[in-house]
Amino acid sequence: MAYDTIASLLSRHFGWQYFLFSIGSAVLYTIVGYLASKGGPFYPAILAALFVAVVDVTLGWYISWIIGPGRIESGLDTNMVISSVGFTVAFSATFGCIGGVISRWF
Repeated sequence: MAYDTIASLLSRHFGWQYFLFSIGSAVLYTIVGYLASKGGPFYPAILAALFVAVVDVTLGWYISWIIGPGRIESGLDTNMVISSVGFTVAFSATFGCIGGVISRWF
């Protein structure tokens, strides 16, 4: 939530494209996956990243919506919400896996 708040404020203040902050999200999901599977089995990496994604796609989106960059001017429909949630879940699982793989190497 803190990342979404900071990203939203920076995006709004400087006029940066909000989607560029997805790079930071990928890094966060990777770190979460790395830490979750460190010294243990691999599956916690995916579960932890999915948990963070659920927070990101609910509270994070709400925060960015309130601040402005996450607001969709044309309005939301069910398909848009489902595709956004699906993308975020797949995105987080992918980078959580990457973090889990990195933790295995080190």
